[in-house]
Amino acid sequence: IDTVCVNGAPLSAHDLFSTLRRNLRLKQILREMITETLVSQKATELGVNVSDKQLQKAADSFRRKHRLHSAERTEIWFRENGINAATFEASIETNVRKELLIDAMFAEKAVEEFRRNPQMYARVNLAIIQVPSDELARELRMQIECEGAEFAELAAHHSVHESRFQRGRVGHVFVTQLPKAIQPAFWQQKGKLIGPVTTDEGSWIAQVESYAAPDESAATLAFIKARMFEEWIAGELVAAKIEVPLLDVLEC
Repeated sequence: IDTVCVNGAPLSAHDLFSTLRRNLRLKQILREMITETLVSQKATELGVNVSDKQLQKAADSFRRKHRLHSAERTEIWFRENGINAATFEASIETNVRKELLIDAMFAEKAVEEFRRNPQMYARVNLAIIQVPSDELARELRMQIECEGAEFAELAAHHSVHESRFQRGRVGHVFVTQLPKAIQPAFWQQKGKLIGPVTTDEGSWIAQVESYAAPDESAATLAFIKARMFEEWIAGELVAAKIEVPLLDVLEC
């Protein structure tokens, strides 16, 4: 099957998959496809179905988000993205089914997890400096405390963490998202330095810019459910019997 022609030269489905593989994108696409199938199978097993009302609500929300306020604008968007109305509806239904499945499987467990470990779902607004050694971290802390050096300047010049491009600012995160060694940071007062603390990634100095107490909000529970889903799907991907004949074909 030809997928596209370039200056009269046809490119086949084999060419498409070979290109994806060569650019290290095929594995991720296969994972997404397999994950979608596992979700569909589990939804069928648990009797999770999408109602017409739920589908319409999600479709309307999508159109508002993407400013598809007219049939003409929607058709243009379809063409630009290489889909049609049926594909659009199927995509919306897949996303809604996944959300419903996550709720069915993890809504109660998320509440239980929050109430069992509320301190792990406090929010801290952190800035960090990550360096390869405790010795360098201690030296940088001394510069901050004894020489008046700016935390942000040191982060920009010395940190090997990706946050160095934001001068060390990580932003708001749940305590549970931090390395275990640094999790006590949420007990610290605003502006107080902690560390050096040795983590798997390196030696950290952290500055707590603000702290928000644990809150059993929809956003917090959604975070917990999403994490539980990722843990579940990772286990399913390991346990499932998955064969990929396509890879054998691409070797030919």
